[in-house]
Amino acid sequence: LRVLDVSQVNQLDDTAGVAIGTHLTKLEVFHSRDCHKMTNRSVDLITRNCCGLIQGTFWGCIRLTHVCFGDDADDGRQQHHAEKDGDAAATLVDGGAVGNSTLRSTTTNPATMPRPSSSFTNIHNTSPAKNLTLLNLWGCHNLTDAAALRLANLPRLRSLCVSECHRLTDKFVMEVTKSLNQLLHLQLRYLRRITDASLEYISHRMSGLYSLDVSFCTKLTVVGLTRLLTEKCTSLSELRLYSCRQLDVEGGSLMMMMNNGG
Repeated sequence: LRVLDVSQVNQLDDTAGVAIGTHLTKLEVFHSRDCHKMTNRSVDLITRNCCGLIQGTFWGCIRLTHVCFGDDADDGRQQHHAEKDGDAAATLVDGGAVGNSTLRSTTTNPATMPRPSSSFTNIHNTSPAKNLTLLNLWGCHNLTDAAALRLANLPRLRSLCVSECHRLTDKFVMEVTKSLNQLLHLQLRYLRRITDASLEYISHRMSGLYSLDVSFCTKLTVVGLTRLLTEKCTSLSELRLYSCRQLDVEGGSLMMMMNNGG
């Protein structure tokens, strides 16, 4: 079996997920949108064992705290934290992620935020998923900035979606632009904690980026967007700013920004 889509099979849990990761290791495309009962226990097994995976969609799998590609030295601690966070996230099942036509066709109080496990730091993974080109994590509300460290060794990844992963901040974008500067498509929709600092990281490190979605990112400014379009990111062809109502466009500043960006 090369392609498996179990999206919205709401009763699918880790028992089924472990079976998939154990027996269907030749998968190249796996879609599991809104499989709310799956945790890191089964998803980590799938992403490790399916070495030929090209596309992975875990949209709305709200119990995930990271996506693991090949590092298993600390599996016990990861599973403990994933299951603990998963139980706390159970009430978010009906979070209401919004669809995205592009990804569909190939198928968002810091003081109260839980601290990432120490096991997520200083990871040097040897990824078996060298062919992965598309990873969709839309609406995985429990992803933290530390998740970026587990995406570092994906040399062929071209499309990353972390829209509506509300805990992510500029730190996540900083790490992603360091390790995944080959990305062509980056979707950061509803990440209301990111600022112009993220645009700076993108403009200076992702010179080949083709499309960027920062819709509903309410801390971005015209100044930051102008720098993005005029300094380094000359390959950018598609920029989505839907409902960024905080942008000051008086005096034609937005039009000037677009003209400067070509």
